[in-house]
Amino acid sequence: MDFVCDICCKEFDLRCHLAKHLRTVHSNTKPFKCEICFKIFGKKTHLEEHHMIHTKERPYECDMCDQTYPSKTELRQHHSIHPRKRPYVCKTCDKTFPSKSLLKKHCNIMHTVGRPYVCEACGKAFKTRRCLNDHYAVHTEERPYVCDLCSLAFKRKDALNRHRLTHLNKRFFVCNLCGKNYSLRTSLGIHYRDEHGVAI
Repeated sequence: MDFVCDICCKEFDLRCHLAKHLRTVHSNTKPFKCEICFKIFGKKTHLEEHHMIHTKERPYECDMCDQTYPSKTELRQHHSIHPRKRPYVCKTCDKTFPSKSLLKKHCNIMHTVGRPYVCEACGKAFKTRRCLNDHYAVHTEERPYVCDLCSLAFKRKDALNRHRLTHLNKRFFVCNLCGKNYSLRTSLGIHYRDEHGVAI
């Protein structure tokens, strides 16, 4: 059984992978704080990389010129100065890639059988017409779904429906460990993680 993200339609084999995706990609919470400069981060790994600014560590080394960097992001930015070969060619559309893993990711997203609904703007393929229609919103600034209570506008109907729950005093999602309740499932998941150290 697939678990589908209501926000971006990405699919996961396990519920815990969907929960992690919601927490790291769609959550605005940043629970990790640097004790030196108090900057906050959404992921523990980002905080750990940030600490290297203070410790002057530079563990990421370029395999082409031996320059070192404190973060993977800076190393990736540095890599752009080196001419890159793109030997891996997509047999379907002739697009080229520097690694086999990027080619595979491209093929899974763009050309996988069972994803018959293709975006005319970018070529990304989807399993359902609904996911394709939701995806079209990324190519436009239109926000046609407007909350009738506060006038906040959304690109997708499911986002508006989730937002409307925040106006209700009904809280459908209850923590079975402490009894706190929430109007959104994602809020309950964040509560489990932050208060009880449990991923759902």
